[in-house]
Amino acid sequence: MANTLAPPLLSLFFLTLFHPSHSSSDAFIYAGCSQIKYAPGSPYESNLDSLLTSLVNSATYSSYNKYSISGSTQQDVINGIYQCRGDLAMPDCATCVARAVTQVTPQCPQTCGGAVQLEGCFVKYDNTSFIGDEDKTVVLKKCAPAVGYDQEVMGRRDAVLASLGSAGGLYRVGGSGDVEGVAQCVGDLSSGKCQDCVMEAIGRLKSDCGGAVFGDVFLGKCYARYSTSGAHAYAKSHHGEHDEAEKTFAIIVGLLAGVALVIIFLTFMRKAFGRNEAEDECCSCCSAGVSFEDTRLAYCQGADKHKLTRCMVSMIVCLLSLLWFCVSCNRWVSNLAPGTLFTLLIYTPPVQKDLQNGEVVS
Repeated sequence: MANTLAPPLLSLFFLTLFHPSHSSSDAFIYAGCSQIKYAPGSPYESNLDSLLTSLVNSATYSSYNKYSISGSTQQDVINGIYQCRGDLAMPDCATCVARAVTQVTPQCPQTCGGAVQLEGCFVKYDNTSFIGDEDKTVVLKKCAPAVGYDQEVMGRRDAVLASLGSAGGLYRVGGSGDVEGVAQCVGDLSSGKCQDCVMEAIGRLKSDCGGAVFGDVFLGKCYARYSTSGAHAYAKSHHGEHDEAEKTFAIIVGLLAGVALVIIFLTFMRKAFGRNEAEDECCSCCSAGVSFEDTRLAYCQGADKHKLTRCMVSMIVCLLSLLWFCVSCNRWVSNLAPGTLFTLLIYTPPVQKDLQNGEVVS
């Protein structure tokens, strides 16, 4: 069961542009899951629930913590960790970790390892011993499309990234003019491992993103990000395009729904009130078509113009002369009721009494 998070299985759903003062701390960035599954109702599942609860509770008073829960067997052992962004207040940290924990289970159902990175925090658990180990695996890389190379802006970008590399500490921020940068390590790394991880992320930003107006590189245990003023213009234009696309899509869906409703309505009306030629009723005498212009009487379209009506019981078109008129309901019927309805199986004459003599007579 020893298997760490597999990078190819990481699923990227949403990525926000970096801007410390405007980004939502619980915005989703990525999630990754291991291939190993645990059985529902197993001791591992119980240990996982306990671990995630401990992470959420701890985030109310600490921006970082790690936990290990042992089991009756080595396969039931589970390790977990969380790390909040260095500038988050404790209430925001607790909210972010709680949100990450609620997302990791549906993102990684019944997997022995899972990780979720939100804008403001990182949560990971696994059945392997990963706490304190350096991990420079590229989990996510995002660069804005290249729109030319602004030497002045990129010069400031490189200076900001250099300051992040030399700043030291787990959480590092820097800026120069309209360029902003941030880097952070998970709290279980030593100072030397953190520095090595951050330099790796910065190196990949410079080599892979080139002159992009923003770039993000997330490694297994750290990340480095930068943005320029062009990133905000890029985000605004693409957000506008996205809004227009959503509006167009909504209009199309609305039109299709309207057309579908009209078709359904017309179909219903046709079935309820209309008939096509193939469904026209026929005269019971000459098989000519019959068109009812009155609710009670009609004439067939044949040469003899038979006078017809409809049996109110069977709803069959018949000659009026072949119908019986019911005096009870005042309707024409083609068949009389069965005779047994009018026959008493046992008839007992009524008893009469001679009131004058007090005798019973029959």
